Formats: sequence, C-alpha cells, structure tokens
Amino acid sequence: MKKVLVSLALLLGSLFLQAKDMKINCGPWLQQVDEHSFTVLWTSADSLLAWVEVAPDDGKAWNKCARTRFYEVEDGRRVAGTFHAIRVTGLEPGTRYCYRLGGREIRNDKNAYDIHYGSWQTAPSSWPFEPSWTVKTLDSKAASCRFSMVNDIHFEKEAYAALFKDVPKADPDFVVLNGDIVSHCNSFEEVADYYFGPVASTVANYPVVIARGNHENRGRAFQAVSRLMRTPTGKFYYTFRQGPVGFIVLDAGEDKPDNSTEYSHYAEYDAYRLEELAWLREAVKDPQFASAPQKVCIIHIATRKFAGAWHAQDWVADHFMPVLAEAGVQLMLSGHHHKYIYVPVGAEGNPYPIVVNNKCERLDFEADGKRFRIRTYSPDGNLTHELEF
Repeated sequence: MKKVLVSLALLLGSLFLQAKDMKINCGPWLQQVDEHSFTVLWTSADSLLAWVEVAPDDGKAWNKCARTRFYEVEDGRRVAGTFHAIRVTGLEPGTRYCYRLGGREIRNDKNAYDIHYGSWQTAPSSWPFEPSWTVKTLDSKAASCRFSMVNDIHFEKEAYAALFKDVPKADPDFVVLNGDIVSHCNSFEEVADYYFGPVASTVANYPVVIARGNHENRGRAFQAVSRLMRTPTGKFYYTFRQGPVGFIVLDAGEDKPDNSTEYSHYAEYDAYRLEELAWLREAVKDPQFASAPQKVCIIHIATRKFAGAWHAQDWVADHFMPVLAEAGVQLMLSGHHHKYIYVPVGAEGNPYPIVVNNKCERLDFEADGKRFRIRTYSPDGNLTHELEF
C-alpha cells in the first residue's frame, strides 16, 4: 500500500512539474453569448489540445466546485492548434460563471497514431488555481439592458483602450464594436491584436457583439474577421435579445458601388445586401424579437436619406428601413460618419431616431422596457452628449 501511495505521489508530482502558465498571444474574448451558452476565443503561442473549464460563480473554491470541461469539436473530432474557439453549453439564463483555459501542448502530431504531447498549460495561471475571468449569460426576462459601444477606431489603440477603461464600472450586459475598428485587414494576427489587444481585460469578462464596418472588408486577410467574430447565424447579420430589448444587427457592406476603383474588382455587395434583405424580412418575425417591448437596430452605416449620401447609405435606407419600420424598430445606433449626429424621427425620412456615434467616443446605452437613455464619452472620460426618450 505504501508503495502505491509513493508511486501515486510521484505521478502527481510529475504532472504538477509539467504544468506551466499558458502563453496567450491574444484573448480570451467572449462571443455568441445567449441564455444557455457562450463561445470563448483566444490564440496561444503553442499548439494545444485546448479546453475551457466552467463553474457557477457561487463563491465556492475552484477545487471544490462542480466544473465542466469543453473542447472545440468538429464532426466528433477534438480540434488542436493555436487558434481556439470553444463553445460552452448547458447554462442557465442570467447566471454568472467562472471560466478557466487549459490545454496539452502538441509536440509532434506527424504520426496520426502516435501523437506526442508536452506540458499541461493553464490560464490565468497554473498556481493558484482560482480563475479570474467570469461571464454572465443573457436573460430575455431581465428588467433592463445595458451596453457600451465604440466604432471607427481605425487602429488608434490608445484612444480605444482609454474608452474601455471605465466600462467595467458600469457592468454592462455586453459591449458592441460597431465597425471600422481597423482600417484594413492585412493578417489574421493584426486583426486579432487591434480588435482585442487594447481591451483585453474587458472582452475577457463581457460578451462582444460585432457589427461589421465597411473597412473590415478591405485587405487580403478580410476573412480573418469572420474567423475572429462569431455570431448566432454565422453571418454579419443576426438577432438576439437581452431583457426588454430585441436587437437586429445588420451589415451594409462596402459604402461605394461595386465597380469603384478602390475595390480592385473584389466587390459584390449589391447581391450580398439582397440576400441579407431576404433574411431580414423573416428575421423580424422571430418571436424573441417580435415580442420585445423595445427594438433596436445596430448597423455601421445608418439608413439616412440626405443629399450627398453614398451608394450603400441610399440602398439601406430604401430597402432596410421600410422593413425595420414595419417591424417596430424604435432606435438605430450607427457610426461611419466620424462625428456625432442625432437624427430625430422624420428628419431624413427615418421612422425611428438615429444616433450616429462619433469616431473614438464611447456610447453607453440603457433601456428599461419603457425608455432609452444614451450618453457618450470622450477618451478622457468627459460626457459629450446625453439623450433620453
């Protein structure tokens, strides 16, 4: 018996000595959060067979609570690599959970029948074992909805980080990145770094809602955006619900005609928007959205009709706006113009008010089922605009 205990102690000691802190290149960040699930994404320095461990945030010590482990699985096969997107399921609405990242280093997988593993790796750290990241699931029955939104950052990391500095104090349900966080996409690593690096501590604990801007369509690595930004539909247009608010997120695509020289023969957005329009006509009938007391549309390029509006702006106003009006949308939040614009109902043919957030300012949103409250802030924390309706 003594020999067995000694052997077990040596084995556990060996495993402990092998464990090390996971080196994370970018992340983690949270997406596709709904009432029963969420997705954790990050990039690691080493190739890993990675997992996420999750437990209710109920005050129990991590080593004494019931933890569930999730892997990235594709058609029954666990996926290894340096980019990880792991779906966590089976959760309760409006509940806060702790999560921790782990993995086993892949040293050599050339032989399909004899894969060599290296160290065990964990994050936030190997010791102590308590996780420092949490996430709260959405709840359609919640009494209110709060979020913070930025747009048109265009690679300005310092302003981006400054805007997010005070976000945790408000404890929002999620954060919104409403397009043009980058000016173009030259590599997967560049897009990940600019999107999530400057705001790492926030996006690790609060869900990220993505609305694609026109600049995310540019550059040889434009497909990195869809890999890094997971949505409920797998597209850049989708619906979701938090508390009294039903949301429609739309994508206006590029802003100029498809044959514009800037696009170098790559553009086919007129056809893309027609596909999106067909989806929108059905999406507004979804009971979760249709039954919401308040309805909001998030889109980078607003449905505005004004002299000098470019191609996509006219198109979404002519086609998206009537569907949104009939569905009872009460507010649109946008960016693109690099300045704050408030468009009251009817000023530009719009049946709902439009708030265009300024470049490199943060918009804080609150709704309680009856009223909207919007405040905007500069990077130095000064209140710049306030609306309530």
